[in-house]
Amino acid sequence: ASQALAHTWREKTGARWLIGHFGTYGDHVRGLLDPAVRQILKDNPATGFVALGLNSEKFVQQLAVEEPSLASRLVATGSLDSTDVADALRACDVIVQPFPDGASSRRTSLMAGLACGVATVTTSGWLTEPVWSQQTAVSLVPQGDAVAISAAVQRLLSNDELRQQSAAGAAEFYQQNFSVKRTVEHLAA
Repeated sequence: ASQALAHTWREKTGARWLIGHFGTYGDHVRGLLDPAVRQILKDNPATGFVALGLNSEKFVQQLAVEEPSLASRLVATGSLDSTDVADALRACDVIVQPFPDGASSRRTSLMAGLACGVATVTTSGWLTEPVWSQQTAVSLVPQGDAVAISAAVQRLLSNDELRQQSAAGAAEFYQQNFSVKRTVEHLAA
């Protein structure tokens, strides 16, 4: 299902690469995501952007109105059930998950991408737990820096091996630190 989605979205956007974001597109994240998406799409004409989740249509419509030249490279899924979210995340080459307070284990949208084994770019902030700085699988960039987000995405897209290692590393990082099994082990200890 992931490959079929990726094929459909690539045909629709004319993109070689699909950059995704999963969330609800609230003001707190939208203010960081909007400039990051614009920067990514401007820096790399071979990318398309897939907005996954509740309120994604509104986000894409607004961005298309403000940046008509990018409109054909935008896709919105709307609300998805858990199986569809997993398939949609896996259809993306890289996901971008910026947060105003930084990456943390309480961000289920971030955890979903990691659990699905997708190369991930996210941001550091005051709520970022130390474990995020001690790993190399997830690209961690300063909060509010659209240029750094775009550069991290470009690094992953320009190197297939690095992107595949990041995706595998994201899944391993999730399993070692955040999976239900790991949580139960931690609570039992």
